[in-house]
Amino acid sequence: MTGRQLGGRYELGRQIGDGGMAVVYEAVDRLLDRRVAVKILRPEFANDDQFLRRFSREARAAARLCHPNIVQVYDVGRDGGVDYIVMEYVEGRTLKDKIQEEAPLKPSVAVNLARQVLEALRHAHQHGVVHRDIKPQNILLTPTGQVKVTDFGIARAVGGATMADTEIVMGTAHYLSPEQAKGRFTGAQSDLYSLGVVLYEMLTGKLPFDGDTAVTVAVKHLQEQPPPLRSLNDRVPPALELIVERALAKDTARRYASADEFLADLARYRTRNLDELIAAQKDRGRTLVLAPLSGGADGADAAALEEPLDEDREETVGDQANPRRRLARWLPWVAALLVLAAGAYAGISYLMSWLRPEMIRVPPLVGATLEAAQESLAPYRITVHVLTTRYDNQYAAGVVIDQSPAPGELVRLGSRIDVIVSRGPEFVEGGVPDVRGLLERAAVLELERAGLQVEVAHEHNALVPAGRVADQNPAPGTRVVVGTSVRLTVSQGPEPASVTLPNFIGRPYEEVRRVVQQLGLEIGTIETQFSDYPREYVRSQSPEPGTVVRPGDKINLVLSQGNGLVPNETVLPLQLPDRPAQQRVEVRVRDRSERVVHIGEHQGGDRFSATVQWYGEQAEVFVYVNGQLYDHVILQLGGEDQMGGEEVEGG
Repeated sequence: MTGRQLGGRYELGRQIGDGGMAVVYEAVDRLLDRRVAVKILRPEFANDDQFLRRFSREARAAARLCHPNIVQVYDVGRDGGVDYIVMEYVEGRTLKDKIQEEAPLKPSVAVNLARQVLEALRHAHQHGVVHRDIKPQNILLTPTGQVKVTDFGIARAVGGATMADTEIVMGTAHYLSPEQAKGRFTGAQSDLYSLGVVLYEMLTGKLPFDGDTAVTVAVKHLQEQPPPLRSLNDRVPPALELIVERALAKDTARRYASADEFLADLARYRTRNLDELIAAQKDRGRTLVLAPLSGGADGADAAALEEPLDEDREETVGDQANPRRRLARWLPWVAALLVLAAGAYAGISYLMSWLRPEMIRVPPLVGATLEAAQESLAPYRITVHVLTTRYDNQYAAGVVIDQSPAPGELVRLGSRIDVIVSRGPEFVEGGVPDVRGLLERAAVLELERAGLQVEVAHEHNALVPAGRVADQNPAPGTRVVVGTSVRLTVSQGPEPASVTLPNFIGRPYEEVRRVVQQLGLEIGTIETQFSDYPREYVRSQSPEPGTVVRPGDKINLVLSQGNGLVPNETVLPLQLPDRPAQQRVEVRVRDRSERVVHIGEHQGGDRFSATVQWYGEQAEVFVYVNGQLYDHVILQLGGEDQMGGEEVEGG
């Protein structure tokens, strides 16, 4: 691919990356004269139309992200069956390279890198874009230490891959969130889990979970806890270990809910009292707190221990003498036992209800307003939690557009359902950009950067230079939603003048080729046939001579292969009449067949010679001037040929 130009502007240079999904080349954008990176999709993805549509949609969404910690996507296109993405070129290496060479990293270095990734994720999540494939291979580091996260939106397009799909999934499986491993809806918290894995790997040099297959690794994400971080690197502060543990929580309710929360805790680790953070993290980790049983045996025993020992002895002696006093002595104990039994029953009932909770099937929430969803689930103490909001052209603002768990799944009363809520249609800021007069490629890029689809038609236009936009629909400034299609009419310049096709029959191919090129035409198909014409001479042509054609049209030719015989050859001197001043001369020979041997434009009175090849004992030559027969010559083998009744010798 090196040296190839894509989209008429991206000239590919050396290969700089090779992954399971694509090959990456350094390239030069000839239009803007800048260095870029071009990612070429592999054939197994490029031949999947559904993937390509999903990929293009997600890549264009990612192209709207603009942040110093995100690799900018400039363009997405297809050229000759090659699908490609054009991105910002980043000089440096991947975080995976740094981990392999330097891990375990110093806590301060690891935290600094993680915070930059979180800044990128916060920006993306605020714009409704979830990465879904955060891993060190997708985190680039510049020579100055700046983080650049790449491949935003691409993981969603590749989301159809299964756990059996090659090393693409195997490499990603180490960083999968539990909900991704289950194949469920994934939101911003999945990115935070994956970053937790990356942070664990930076601090220890090891992955929290590993296995021989992607499925094995995914199951561990679902069922196992990673080795304690400080058991692998005791230089990691306890507070930082707790931060990583929370990021790796399998239950999204215990995990960081947003990049802001994650960033805030990393800031605490660096600037606040460590004991406060440890206590706060431990408090977040409580999943079930049972209230102490009131009035139980412990309380009764404590009360008994506070009584004076001597009084106990005296009261006991008195009880033996007085039954009523003895009964009064035991009543508190009986009451305490009853309270204890009631408390135990209540505790066991609560525990059993927790172990075998009442379940409810999740109703479909997509299409309902957030308020309606919350009201419908309130009687079941189910919380509807908004993960994020995003623009949606199908649903109005405030309407649920996605949910997890899915409709029909069983959940416990009092649990939580995560939803994404529509922000309504996203309108193009400032309306449709005015791209009239721009070069076609520049116009397409500007419209796509505004989130619009583009259709292009080409027409001749005498007023607009070729290659520039002559018109657009909708008109500039029209208020439209993101994703609207804009039709561009691109000028092909003035309509070319028509050409009357000359007669190429009987002329050498090289001569015909030069004339065709001079007329702005192209040679089409070329066939060969045996004939009496000399080898490599035109035997026939299509379209026929005299046809009106346009520059760029193709002329199909049949060339002679000769007939295998040795021809007679005569150089025939010709004298043209003085009038008219411009004369079109055509010389034909008739022997076994009739054919043209000379065509040319001449001045009146010209003298010239025509070389005639002929077969047999005798041949006739006809000279036409401006379409009228001017002379007739008889060629005789071994005799004299006749011009105007005289023979002219041939041989």
